[in-house]
Amino acid sequence: MSVTSDNVTAEEARQGLPVFAAAEPKINGRPMRPLVQKYVHENMVHMMAPDEQVLRVIRKHWFYYLRKFLKITFIALSSLVATGLITLACMWIEKKTLGTNYALPIGVGLGVFEILVIHLLLARKHIVDYIYDLLVITNKSVAYLDKSYHLIGRDNVRPYTVKISSVVHINIHQLNFWARNLGFGLIEFQTRPGAGSREISDDRSVKVNPDEVYFKSCPHVNEVQGYIIKLQKDLLDQRYKSAIDD
Repeated sequence: MSVTSDNVTAEEARQGLPVFAAAEPKINGRPMRPLVQKYVHENMVHMMAPDEQVLRVIRKHWFYYLRKFLKITFIALSSLVATGLITLACMWIEKKTLGTNYALPIGVGLGVFEILVIHLLLARKHIVDYIYDLLVITNKSVAYLDKSYHLIGRDNVRPYTVKISSVVHINIHQLNFWARNLGFGLIEFQTRPGAGSREISDDRSVKVNPDEVYFKSCPHVNEVQGYIIKLQKDLLDQRYKSAIDD
């Protein structure tokens, strides 16, 4: 936790100060739900300076979640079809050999288990991602709030933050037809040019620096890039004016 003065934390220094610049904060241009406002507040307030405010909150593009939904649906239908075929085969073998009919209720039970347990758990993971995986832009920094999902235990939030004044490159990766035509893509904020890289998956492999901030499927990615570049210029202008005044 950062410290602003002797024995005073940044969170204490911000006590009573608004976290959001707007009276009615929005996410992707729509009113932000109180649950999300609370989530952003709780995970940003301890990282923000007293004169820092949240300007924008961005959620991943809807196409990212559409692909996840279609993937879950395909897995669910495929597993149900496989279970049905296995059940029919077992029913035929059971009838020919034992003359009983236990395979049908067992197969139905397995199908219900798959839907209620396996696929709902997968769906919950992506619902958590939709609500809580956010890119937060303040007047001084960029943060990616990544809430991890656990089957057992409490979900935890991993904030990845970089100061806007430290950013030397803002890279954009639009890797496929949909990204280029719908205007979304991976945005990466580098503070060290030429740092070591690692691969992440967003339709195809992308190499990014392991200790930098990146956000997949960012909507209006070119506009977001221009917005942050403008914030950088504003910070430089403020420092220049302060230096002249001093």
